[in-house]
Amino acid sequence: MVEDQIKWNKKYKVKTVDISHPDMFFVENIGSIQGKTILDLAGGDGKNSLYLASQNYDVTLLDISSEAITRLNQFASDKNLKISSIIMDLDDLQAFQEIDKFDNIIISFFKPSIKLFQLLYSRLNPKGRIFLHTYSIDQHLVHGFPKRFCLDKDEFTHLSPHLTLIDHQKQKSNDSFLENYIFELK
Repeated sequence: MVEDQIKWNKKYKVKTVDISHPDMFFVENIGSIQGKTILDLAGGDGKNSLYLASQNYDVTLLDISSEAITRLNQFASDKNLKISSIIMDLDDLQAFQEIDKFDNIIISFFKPSIKLFQLLYSRLNPKGRIFLHTYSIDQHLVHGFPKRFCLDKDEFTHLSPHLTLIDHQKQKSNDSFLENYIFELK
């Protein structure tokens, strides 16, 4: 949606110059990554992509914000890293189905629509994995964070007959309630 792109472009245009540290979920689970290719879905300005590229993974970041991609490209250049990027609205499921396949898809602090989640397997190579790290429903219940951005209990665990849940952890980090999932293509 154009409104979403405008909103996120404004956010990234005024964001501080520094890049955030990668999410510890990905750092701690780097040994669970399959193969070499990673799609960072709705990856913003690339805090996780930059980390994974520095670990010699072939990373592609997909985001709706051209401003986020501009920041990513600058950070990658500064660190002498190569990261591919795609500007795409994830509500455009047809366009999503036309991107390459990857060994891994990472999702951080983004709740995909059910329809998008059900398509993720189609963008995975054999035995590919999906790493999902985002807010749980407890973030809404305790802090009033918008419910539409929080995962309900077991919300995605049985949505796709093509995926096997291989790990699930609830986490409280600082004042945030998180859910961490790793799925593998059957």
